[in-house]
Amino acid sequence: QMVFCFPNADAGSSEIVRRAEAFCARRDDANLYVNLDHLTYWALLEHAELMVGNSSSAIMETPSLLLPAVDVGDRQRGRTRADNLVHAPAVADAITAAMKRVTTPAFRSSLQGLVNPYGDGRASERIVRSLIEAPGREALLHKRALELDSSGTNFIQIHEDSARPL
Repeated sequence: QMVFCFPNADAGSSEIVRRAEAFCARRDDANLYVNLDHLTYWALLEHAELMVGNSSSAIMETPSLLLPAVDVGDRQRGRTRADNLVHAPAVADAITAAMKRVTTPAFRSSLQGLVNPYGDGRASERIVRSLIEAPGREALLHKRALELDSSGTNFIQIHEDSARPL
């Protein structure tokens, strides 16, 4: 089963759509989608054997699923990437070779323990926890005047159980 997603409206995107439509029209195992909702997209990624294209999703999301990916062309060149992603120039033979490489058992097993350089997908949980644990409004808005030392020239900053001149 092959899934094609519409590209962004970049230069050349209409040609990509035209070719994908023609390919999918000839094959029962290929489908082209204009848009996929978030849950469907992630479900497809979880069941995919590999991802091929020039999408930032291959760079940012596939490492979390240990999904092999082939980055085609130069659009994403220079971006931080995990080892699940292999670059291929926009040449059919190079793309095919990269696809063969990332689907080998050796390549797949090399992904065990892979760390996604863009995080573990739990940022929102950590943000919510930090907001819940943050001091209340009054504590944040309460301003304390700094005291001066005995000379009257240095401010004293209070640290838990000690004071030192600023």
